[in-house]
Amino acid sequence: MKKIFTLIAVAMMAVGANAQQFKVAADDQFTVGQKVTSVADITMTFGGSTTPYPNKKGDKTLTDAYKKAAAHATAFASVGYDASTDGNGNNPVGDDNGSSTTPTRGTYYVFEPTAAGNLEVAGVFNADKTVVVSEDGTDITSTISYAGTQEDGTLADDFAFVDNTFNYKLYGTITFAVKAGSKYYVMIQGSKLGFAGFKFPATAAGINGVEAAATAAPAVKKYVENGQIVIEKAGKKFTVAGAQLK
Repeated sequence: MKKIFTLIAVAMMAVGANAQQFKVAADDQFTVGQKVTSVADITMTFGGSTTPYPNKKGDKTLTDAYKKAAAHATAFASVGYDASTDGNGNNPVGDDNGSSTTPTRGTYYVFEPTAAGNLEVAGVFNADKTVVVSEDGTDITSTISYAGTQEDGTLADDFAFVDNTFNYKLYGTITFAVKAGSKYYVMIQGSKLGFAGFKFPATAAGINGVEAAATAAPAVKKYVENGQIVIEKAGKKFTVAGAQLK
């Protein structure tokens, strides 16, 4: 069974008088190094490398690029976005192919605010991959709040964000506090974070990562058993797809 995710939906849908929003539209085409300057007090840059580099296996050479944006109206309806793009290169894991918090290749997004406030970043957050948000090279992912749904506009009853990882793919937003003059990277380790846009300043809404971890830890456990990821809740075991294990 699934439930509709409605956490502060009205607040998330509206762009207030003091907030500005950049939204990706279907068929938009972005390039590595392209900047978004249309939102006051912040500059966003599409990350990546324009210099070819070997992939992890060393069997081919990659040059980072972004795909033409695709529409996801139903998936993003609860958070007020329309479409998303993503890159062709996975973000580094650990220090492989770059830094884990300030990479120079792969798919990542850089934000440089000139004023303090809450920054909302919308995208497609893949399941079972570590979300990374860094501030001047320091990982601050534990401070984020999040909101959204799965692709069909609903949310599984056992949806969880544990150890900076979603157990289902989320079409939604993460929100975190930023400082003037600091530099922020947003990415997913070992994956390509789909990007749908951002809002600044934004209202902190949804579920706070710290609170979610604190409340979920006693009731929800995530571990590997017999070669597969298991979610344990209230004494019952589930796969990451939501199927109950006997």
